[in-house]
Amino acid sequence: MTSKDPSDYMLEEYVQTNLHFFHLQDKLNDWFRTFIALYGVPFTVLAAVAGIGDGIEGLDLLGLPGIVVFLLAIIAFLGFFVALMIINIRMEMILHKRAVNDVRRYFAQIDTANPGIAGFLILPTSDRSPPFYERWRDTFWQVLLIGLLDGFTLYVSLANLIRSSFAGLAMIAMAFCALHWFAYWATARRREMTWKSLHPTDLQTANY
Repeated sequence: MTSKDPSDYMLEEYVQTNLHFFHLQDKLNDWFRTFIALYGVPFTVLAAVAGIGDGIEGLDLLGLPGIVVFLLAIIAFLGFFVALMIINIRMEMILHKRAVNDVRRYFAQIDTANPGIAGFLILPTSDRSPPFYERWRDTFWQVLLIGLLDGFTLYVSLANLIRSSFAGLAMIAMAFCALHWFAYWATARRREMTWKSLHPTDLQTANY
């Protein structure tokens, strides 16, 4: 059995890595849809409570039934779990993108023709792109949105459970919201540091 040319392996790696990237993208979208469906539960319960009571005008967010308060607390923490899943899936997607960049760099470096293939590569060949922490990009806003909704939900739940000042409960809710962002930042930082320890030099070609 003859061994394949290394370029054949790299081409197959490119195809399979890209396929897995889009599979991860589908999983990320599924988790975000799960989050949206998760928040449909308390609104459905609140609508039912309003229908049984005096309608929406008589609904007091600080005097909710115990079952609703319990559901809100659970949903707030489940939302944080969903945020963690989205963060970790996005980290894996970036890992796959960097692997694809390396394959492009491989072909750019082995080509000695004039003009070389490197001059025609538009997409990155850098193993530092994209960054694990993508400030102001899709994942950043998704995590922030989830954090804000989870923080508000936790505030409503705590306001029904304990007697405390608005400022005290708001601080807890804001801290819980910030925890979502911190989980994203810390996970990305750890991934970036691990990557740089394994790949201390960015070997990108000059096309990007």
